Amino acid sequence: MKRRVAGIMSSILMLTSLSFAAGGDTSDEPEGVLKKRISLNQNDYIALTELGWLYQERGDRKNALRLLKTAVRIAPDYSIAHLYLGRIYYLERDYDSAISELGLFKEKMRLLPKMDDKTKKMYMNALYYLSEVYFTLEMYEKAKAEADEILEIDPKEQDAYYLMGVYYYKYEHSRSKAYQSFNKVIELGPDGHLAKYARYAIEFMRNNPDSRFAPDFSFIDQEYRD
Repeated sequence: MKRRVAGIMSSILMLTSLSFAAGGDTSDEPEGVLKKRISLNQNDYIALTELGWLYQERGDRKNALRLLKTAVRIAPDYSIAHLYLGRIYYLERDYDSAISELGLFKEKMRLLPKMDDKTKKMYMNALYYLSEVYFTLEMYEKAKAEADEILEIDPKEQDAYYLMGVYYYKYEHSRSKAYQSFNKVIELGPDGHLAKYARYAIEFMRNNPDSRFAPDFSFIDQEYRD
């Protein structure tokens, strides 16, 4: 779970980052370029956001929070700053603040008149992250809602069907819906790793009729891990 979340956040960062080149500076050091941008314009909320996340990745959470809070104060409609801020609050176990900021991220994203393919990909990655956060916090209906929205954007998202299968089996105790979701995973990509996980899930359900038998669904892919 932690590895997947880290991968999702890295993908979001790559998809949202702008070029670090600014003012003719060809330096390869992102921190220096971002600081220069902020020195030239203290209201550069994009630079503040990127520098904040850079500090978070380096383990400097105090400065990361300071910069991201400044970014959302300057530009309250800038969705990415809310996403990163929510991520840090979640890591700090300030779950109420995390949920609030992640909700603001979605609210601000809905203000966009249209999403291009790159933005849609970023948004779906963020929704996956939100879904896993809600699963971890045992807010299962919210987790399912994120997966539902992903499938509205792209009905061929295997990961979303996998999440739905987990939800239906473990939390709704609906074997028929879980089978349907896992079979959809296999249908969309029979040779991929997710199809292997889905087949294992189906096999497990057949051998364990009572969905309450498994307290943790993470066993599903255990057999297929490298």
